[in-house]
Amino acid sequence: MKNKIFFGTFLVALTACTFFYFNKIKKPQPSLTAYEQYLADHFYNKSADNMALEMPGETETEAAKTDRPDLAFEQDFRITMDPVLKRPATERLIIAREMIAMQQRNKQTLMAPIWDERGPKNVGGRTRTVVYDPNDLSNKKVWAGGVGGGLWYCNDITAATPSWNRVNDFWENIAISSIAFDPTNTQLMYVGTGEGWSNLDAQRGAGVWKSSNAGLGFERLLSTNNTTFYHTQKIVVNATGVYVATKAGGVMRSTDGGTSFTKVLGSTVPIGASNQISDLEIGADGTIYAGIGIFTSGSVWKSISGNANTWTKLNNGTNGFPTSGFERVEIAVAPNDSNVLYAITQDASTNGLYNIYYSANKGTSWTTCAKPADADGGIPSDDFTRTQAWYDLTAAVDPNNASTVIVGGVDLFKSTNAGTSWTQISHWYGGFSFPDVHADQHVITFKKNSSSEVLFGNDGGIYLSANINNASPTFANKNNGYNVTQFYSCAMSPTAASNIFLAGSQDNGTQRFSAAGLNNTTRAYGGDGAFCFFDQDNPTVAIASYVYNNYYRSTNSGTSFNTTLSSSSTTGSFINPADYDNRENILYSAYSTSAIQKITNVTTTPATSQITMSTLGAMASHLSVSPYAAIGSSTVFVGTEAGKVFKITNAQSASPTITQLGTTLGGSISCIEIGASENELLVTLSNYGITSVYYSDNGGNTFTNKEGNLPDMPVRWALFNPQNRNEVLLATELGVWYTASLNLTTPNWVASNAGLATTRVDMLQYRSSDNLVIAATHGRGLFSCSNFTLNITQAPTANFTANKLIVCKGDNVSFTDQSSDSPKAWSWSFNGGTPSTSSLVNPTIKYDSLGTFAVTLTASNIIGTSSPITKTAFITVVNNPALPIITGYTSTCLSDTNVYMTLIKSDQYTWTITGGNIISGQNSDSLIVVWTSIGNKNIGLKLTNNSGCESAIKNTAIKVFDKPNLSTINGLTEYCQNDTAIYSVTTNASYILWEINGGEIIGRDDSAVVKVVWKKYAFNNDISINASNGAGCKLLSNKLNVITNVLPKASFTSNIDTVMINKGGMVKFTNTSTDASTLTWDFGDSSQTSSMEHPTHQYINPGTYIVTLIASNGNCIQQFQKTIVVIMGTGLENNLIKQVSVSPNPSSDFINIKYGKNHLMNVVVFDAIGKSVLFSNENKIMIKDLPNGYYMLRIFFEEGVVDKKIIKKN
Repeated sequence: MKNKIFFGTFLVALTACTFFYFNKIKKPQPSLTAYEQYLADHFYNKSADNMALEMPGETETEAAKTDRPDLAFEQDFRITMDPVLKRPATERLIIAREMIAMQQRNKQTLMAPIWDERGPKNVGGRTRTVVYDPNDLSNKKVWAGGVGGGLWYCNDITAATPSWNRVNDFWENIAISSIAFDPTNTQLMYVGTGEGWSNLDAQRGAGVWKSSNAGLGFERLLSTNNTTFYHTQKIVVNATGVYVATKAGGVMRSTDGGTSFTKVLGSTVPIGASNQISDLEIGADGTIYAGIGIFTSGSVWKSISGNANTWTKLNNGTNGFPTSGFERVEIAVAPNDSNVLYAITQDASTNGLYNIYYSANKGTSWTTCAKPADADGGIPSDDFTRTQAWYDLTAAVDPNNASTVIVGGVDLFKSTNAGTSWTQISHWYGGFSFPDVHADQHVITFKKNSSSEVLFGNDGGIYLSANINNASPTFANKNNGYNVTQFYSCAMSPTAASNIFLAGSQDNGTQRFSAAGLNNTTRAYGGDGAFCFFDQDNPTVAIASYVYNNYYRSTNSGTSFNTTLSSSSTTGSFINPADYDNRENILYSAYSTSAIQKITNVTTTPATSQITMSTLGAMASHLSVSPYAAIGSSTVFVGTEAGKVFKITNAQSASPTITQLGTTLGGSISCIEIGASENELLVTLSNYGITSVYYSDNGGNTFTNKEGNLPDMPVRWALFNPQNRNEVLLATELGVWYTASLNLTTPNWVASNAGLATTRVDMLQYRSSDNLVIAATHGRGLFSCSNFTLNITQAPTANFTANKLIVCKGDNVSFTDQSSDSPKAWSWSFNGGTPSTSSLVNPTIKYDSLGTFAVTLTASNIIGTSSPITKTAFITVVNNPALPIITGYTSTCLSDTNVYMTLIKSDQYTWTITGGNIISGQNSDSLIVVWTSIGNKNIGLKLTNNSGCESAIKNTAIKVFDKPNLSTINGLTEYCQNDTAIYSVTTNASYILWEINGGEIIGRDDSAVVKVVWKKYAFNNDISINASNGAGCKLLSNKLNVITNVLPKASFTSNIDTVMINKGGMVKFTNTSTDASTLTWDFGDSSQTSSMEHPTHQYINPGTYIVTLIASNGNCIQQFQKTIVVIMGTGLENNLIKQVSVSPNPSSDFINIKYGKNHLMNVVVFDAIGKSVLFSNENKIMIKDLPNGYYMLRIFFEEGVVDKKIIKKN
């Protein structure tokens, strides 16, 4: 009994002391102007890197750059820092945690909500420690810790779908950073807390927990309940003790199982060391290695005994390892070779990779290894950490091969030759043909004695490779049920009982929930997921955001986000505050220290602009859209990082009214919760060292402190119970807090984490359709509760709204109940609607009749029934435009341009085309289209009138045929007059037609090959082809230009045709050619040719000679020939003529020649124009094949020549 009385007395004393302490540490706030200036000048507002982001692609949402923890750190630093200390005072959370423990022991529940875990079941979160349980002989049991999500274990990590079990969500601290077993007694297990790498979403720890029964139960080591153990970076154990690497207290060792600790390495122990310990490792021979450097100068140390002042510094500047230029050091030792170790270092200037070092003699000397080069162009080739070596840096050595080492930064790399070269083995979104392993590696753990199985902890949770020794290893996500996701935001579909939620997470994108209970999610958008929304009037519309002012729209309830609303990585904050006006479809967000951003027409064609706020003074830290603005108007409340609160009315317009409310509140506004009207405001702030909760019942003219007994910690969100606004939920650094007494001067706050966890909560959201509340935690995923609607004391006051008041005939209207006091039954009456009555909470009604109609609602709850509310002339129904008629070609050809028209006039025309491009006329009654693909296509038209009513879409089928294929024309392009040319094409046309300019076609003009005679002398003659197919599609080839050169006309005469040698044998030739510039004479007797214009030639031998004249003009030539007969001559020619006779004459068959005693040589028959038509050396000449007419026989004898005329006549 005495013990109980003492405990109760102590509890009361602790409560009083705690409340007194919190009031004592509240510091006076600096002047507003000074604080705004301080924020403006702060390094984290001027960092050159804070905009260095790469945006997503075409593609692909997975390719959004994941994680910039430095930028999240900078933003969170600004909004949580104590305005006087100029830093976050996270040490004050220790008192807050003790207050939570006290309330738990005292069972102060206050009818607070009970939470249900929702997941995600398949998405992990940042994990810095994962170990195999040495007590499990199968080596399948694994322990892991989330940096804000507590301690977990899995009994079979090799299972296809492993199952994770959480240990305890209500330790005084669940920011797990390290796990270690005692190798001399594996029942002893140590768990360290506090993530100490300076990323501000890191949660401060509260020491070390110990289990003496292999994890069945834990207790905190009281010796670690102090500032030294706020951040335990690493715990290692060997026969000489338990060693803890701390962020600010050096290496602490316990030789009595954790009852007490002593510093063995750190500032002044020995001289030259510092307290910022980055790593601890134990070599195969028990040698202890320590890395020093957390944003301080780095170094490497070793000790055999682990005692103070026995540590040797291993980087002396002369042994291959420099003494400066780097900070963080990560060490990896070879389990099978105590001589081999590796050290990876952070560059002190760039924060990226400095170097990787290798030692084969326990650190006596070092060689510099090659640097891994990432295939990703967004990651520097000499810095696989992407300037984040202070954050993601780890390494581990194969237990059986000291030359095989794996290192992790953004991605994973393996070397099999002690770092001489590296092979990339993963990529952060599965790009470049590498396996997908989440970005930002923090721990690598080989299974004992295995070269194939290894675990990885990163910002995406737990991954396993069972074949890491393969050239191309594979990886498996092992996060099933390991719910340690770090969310920034959440949103709910407005539909009652719907399980469709969105939540934006650190490094794991925007996750979409769709199932009841604890379930899997899908990644709806990549990168870091920031604020997200569902349109409460149209739940198919959702909004997701990447960092800064990068917002995206979904039209399928968040399944995918394919429309960019805003794309800027140079405005707003990293996790950018925003709010959405559901009725006016406007998204507001932070933009700069003098403006906020406004995106109008979110559901249709978005347009981005800014609202200038000259007195804003600092970046907006919270925006809240009022649900009470008049239809067509938008009211927004804006809070800043410097404590100002503004009200913007008519924010939708080009000339909004901006009013600063009340006095400044001295810190960063984290939430402005609007109550029963715009007069009731609850304002929270996220800084340490200031009042965190204020209330106003006069629209912000004055604010009342409602801090009550709330401990000094960041408050990130607030939520009224709409049924009883004395009940409030707060999202804080340590879970959800609750009061049922906001109306009191000093409200009583209590931690409300039943079913949840003592971890940071960033956002709360409420759904009016079923009173569901969800909480986005930063370390334990998403939770929901459905019992935050108590204390109903009166009948409802009925009220409602509709998603639209002017409706088109045949359209639906969605009505939303806004009645007070949690009605459970509804009675609606809809004049002119179908159905005309409804008992649903939010019915959808169809209006088929024109006119103006009233709506009536009566609501009931367990207390009673409201008076009916009737809104007369509430719904106006107008007509839709008539169905348009489209005129134009319905059968056309590829690449053709056609005009389509409608004769029906309208206020707006919306044409849609498949298979073509609109050239002009989109919003007119006449459209010009060019068709770009073949097949069955469509042209559609919708008419819209000024009331927004739309006609049905008139679709007209268009058949687009391909045009024939037609090759270029094959053939020569230069000829002479009267030359014959051949041209051809390759085509699949069913009909072709050649067209000639300057020539004549010989034969067919409709085949693929054509013969042409070029007649016209010209330099611009041409040939082309028209081709068409069975569909009537025509194609005209390019014209082939042909040069037709003038053809010279060769001709000549001679003074004699028969020449006698005895008379000199001389023949004179006279040139009669035209268009010739050169002449070439060939006299037929093998004598030399002549180029004279009128030559004279002497023949010396008898015979018949063909004289040829070739006339040329440089381009074309023509020849002319004539026969010259040369005889000896005897002087008896006249007598010879008398002796020669021919008969019969006329004749139809033959002619006989009688010539006496003369000697016949040959006979040539000439027609009437002098052309030789027959030759013979017989005296009987057959002429039956000659046409009727006159002919001349030239009979050659040795004695001379005789000509005889004959007549051929049948």
